[in-house]
Amino acid sequence: MELNQKELKYRRIDCSDISLYVDYRIMFLIELQGDQSPKKEKQLREELTEYFKHAIADKSYIGWIAEYNAKPVGFGGMVIQKIPGHFKYVKGLKGYILNMFTIPEYRRNGISHNILQKLILDGKKLGLNSIYLHATKDGIDLYRKEGFSEPDWPVLELTIES
Repeated sequence: MELNQKELKYRRIDCSDISLYVDYRIMFLIELQGDQSPKKEKQLREELTEYFKHAIADKSYIGWIAEYNAKPVGFGGMVIQKIPGHFKYVKGLKGYILNMFTIPEYRRNGISHNILQKLILDGKKLGLNSIYLHATKDGIDLYRKEGFSEPDWPVLELTIES
């Protein structure tokens, strides 16, 4: 669907958006990871609600919503992290972009690109040393065009089952 760009508006999320934001994060995760049990979805919904309630209020999470004709159609956010500095990043301020999601029928209209640019600008204003993310196959070209590349050091992960 081609959009009238004049009808596309962007705004920062605030605490009044938490329920909406959780709904679309769940939608994004189901698209990415598949359907889950109702029990697991309920548990995640509760955890996300608590997380966003605190993180939005203390500004450790910033996010954007794209609206088309007043309907939410795209989302993206960034966790602000303070880690011990090192020689490359003395301040130790990092941003982790996640929750980049556009409703399928509104994709290919520059919504994620615009949200990504807003998050990068926010990161610059906050004095972040770096911004990183995990990319889906559909999103990797967008991120590379904005200058994202593989990290200098390999990233390893240990998953701990709870």
